[in-house]
Amino acid sequence: MPDTIGVGRVARDVRTCLPQVQAMAEYLSANLTGTEARRCRPVLARDNAEMVDYLRQGIVDVVSEAPMSAMRFIEEADAEILLRERRDGVAEYRSVVFVRKDSGIGSLNDLRGKRIAFQERTSTGAFLLPLAMIKTAGLRTVELHGIHAPREPAAVGYFFGRSELSVADAVRDGIADAGALNDVEWANLQTSDPLVEATMQVIARSERIPRSFVLVGPKVSPDLKRALKTTLLAMDRTAEGRAALQLYNKVERYDEIDASLEPAIRRIRELYHLVREEAGRDDAREREAR
Repeated sequence: MPDTIGVGRVARDVRTCLPQVQAMAEYLSANLTGTEARRCRPVLARDNAEMVDYLRQGIVDVVSEAPMSAMRFIEEADAEILLRERRDGVAEYRSVVFVRKDSGIGSLNDLRGKRIAFQERTSTGAFLLPLAMIKTAGLRTVELHGIHAPREPAAVGYFFGRSELSVADAVRDGIADAGALNDVEWANLQTSDPLVEATMQVIARSERIPRSFVLVGPKVSPDLKRALKTTLLAMDRTAEGRAALQLYNKVERYDEIDASLEPAIRRIRELYHLVREEAGRDDAREREAR
């Protein structure tokens, strides 16, 4: 529908995500001017593969996404980064790899033959970025199909814990030798659970990367692109806009993509190429697991 803008998100929990995306769609419907668009509607995708299809077809016109998934949308759907998104009170974040203090593991190199718990396949901070860290250290990685699958002696085996609490519990209970989260999740765990700080330690931290991007699909016209950019950049200046941002995804504000961000975007692309196979693997199986 040429007069309708699709506001998209990849959603594991439709009941939680639909009201969030609806808040942004309603705000854009009321405030986006100077375009042919008459209304905006929320569009939820089950996984990144489905979002790629929606962007290609023009079902989704604008979507917020973490950096690694954003690279997939750029490469597979010809999407374009429009703005940086400050989310959870931060503009940048990093990944941390942590272990039990009594594990005897002191560095990424000690993970050979061990098991690491990641959060979910689409997570930048709790899967793709720490996976790239491990590969950059020269270690081979292999997915373990199940939390009780045997270790791979010459590789780092990994499985998914689904949530930050599950990842931490897997390490605490010895199911995993290590875990990975983004530093915002790690700080929240340390605050909420004193045992985390008492019994676990970080052995590696990634470089900092932008927290999130807003992307537009390949069918978005130049006029609509400009209007979206202007409207999103102004959202934090009004009470109505700030309320919609908070509901949408605890967003603080949007920033222009300037020359200072270009090196970070190039680096994200390099890291994505290290993990591209894993990023696109088994979307159907992820779908069935929900």
